[in-house]
Amino acid sequence: MKQAARDAVFAKVEAASKIEDPLAFFPLFKKYDRNGLNLQIECKRVLSLNSSTVDWAYELTRDNMMYFYTQVDWVWNDKEKMEQFKDERAFYLLAYDANSTPVAFCLFRFSVDYGNEVIYCYELQLERQVQRKGLGKFLMQILQLIANRTEMRKVIVPVFRQNTGAYRFFREALQFDIDVYSPSTFSTYGNSSIHEILSRQTKFGEAVGLACYGDPCYCCD
Repeated sequence: MKQAARDAVFAKVEAASKIEDPLAFFPLFKKYDRNGLNLQIECKRVLSLNSSTVDWAYELTRDNMMYFYTQVDWVWNDKEKMEQFKDERAFYLLAYDANSTPVAFCLFRFSVDYGNEVIYCYELQLERQVQRKGLGKFLMQILQLIANRTEMRKVIVPVFRQNTGAYRFFREALQFDIDVYSPSTFSTYGNSSIHEILSRQTKFGEAVGLACYGDPCYCCD
């Protein structure tokens, strides 16, 4: 990757990471009022959130995902996972009910992944009472809008192969593709990989497809 191109990628990601409220560009998406839900949506940096909200998001993720960790014999590491949730680069896209209680969230970062500027969605988790009401799709549509607005090349999300519901949701409802850097695309793993990296391109088009060669990215964070 030529130095000028490398610098441009990192500068774009850095600029996006400094935006205080990426949702401010899309005021019409600050409310979700359909399918029996009436929710307020906001986007905040982790540094602007109170610790109780971060703790709630972490506990919800553990409750929703622990089963899949046990199915693939992965170890859930509380310390490492909480570091991800509290990383100063993290943004939270949150949905609140009428009592200002959080009921769903998306945890993401602006990042460089194999030479490409991307939004990496680490988690999309919903409380049981708001599931299957279109909210998850709505939050991911917001993420796609933010990715386009900040000129990221794609939105990336990891999914356990065992989590067939989530896999179908991203592949069928949201039209995500298996990313070129997903484990299953490498002959070493193939169909034996326990998770897939899925992605959807933005209007800024084809991924550059350059190896990171030590550049900071999700794979070497």
